[in-house]
Amino acid sequence: MAFCGQYRIFGDRLESGLGFADIIMEKKRAFDINVVMELKRCKDENDFESESALALKQIEEKEYHYDLRGRTILYGISFCGKEPHILSKVVDL
Repeated sequence: MAFCGQYRIFGDRLESGLGFADIIMEKKRAFDINVVMELKRCKDENDFESESALALKQIEEKEYHYDLRGRTILYGISFCGKEPHILSKVVDL
């Protein structure tokens, strides 16, 4: 695995900010980048973009990245079946 030893990876059991993110990858090395992912499932491909935007908004509103320091990529990801739609934002904390 490419991340082996470089990140602490948490699922939705680690409270961060005002709730629980689906996936948090906290960097162990100063020069790496943190990652926060929120996943949504939609039934219609027409909802791809809105569900991804909703997931990204949820990360920001609930401050899932609150405890992370340094550059962090926030991913709002929606799935319709196996097809993903991804929106991202980079923040520096």
